[in-house]
Amino acid sequence: MPVSREDPKPGRWLLPIVVVALIGFTAVFVQQLSPGEVEGGTTTTTTPSAGETTTTTTTATTTTTIPAATQAFIAAADGYSSDGNTLLADAKEINQQWDDRDVGLSVIRATLADITAQSTTLADTVKSTEVPANASTAWTDVESAADDIVTAAEAMQTGLEAPDTGEARREALTGYETAVGQFRSALAAAITAARG
Repeated sequence: MPVSREDPKPGRWLLPIVVVALIGFTAVFVQQLSPGEVEGGTTTTTTPSAGETTTTTTTATTTTTIPAATQAFIAAADGYSSDGNTLLADAKEINQQWDDRDVGLSVIRATLADITAQSTTLADTVKSTEVPANASTAWTDVESAADDIVTAAEAMQTGLEAPDTGEARREALTGYETAVGQFRSALAAAITAARG
């Protein structure tokens, strides 16, 4: 039986031709593009005597190395800020639940006592933090704000037992919110100082 000499797959040369054509079209297209600009770089254009223009682009890079101890300090300060936010959220929630009569007296008493204890722990931790020398002045504001958080937490407890209709407790909650805000601002300033 004679064997056919015709190519059984006449289209197999089609794909390589298409690929070569695509590469050619891409090369032509890319050559037509204008040169891109490097963000943050410097472009220098020189004109040689032959009248040709040469453009050189250099990129400015700045490397800043933060010591490990400073990085640990920044991470700790960020954690304190987060802790302050959590305590404030808890304080707002329990006060609102009490105002809405969704919780009983024993629950709010226990929760406010816990918030005061956690606020005191936070203030003690802040005071025992190892602070970089360039952030030590800013850190005194952090410690002061942490003490204000404790004072406001205690005032919420006292306000709960006051013979009014909740004004003292709500005022203490506002003081707590202010103290946490000042605490976070002071932490941000200390972090900026530590980064130098």
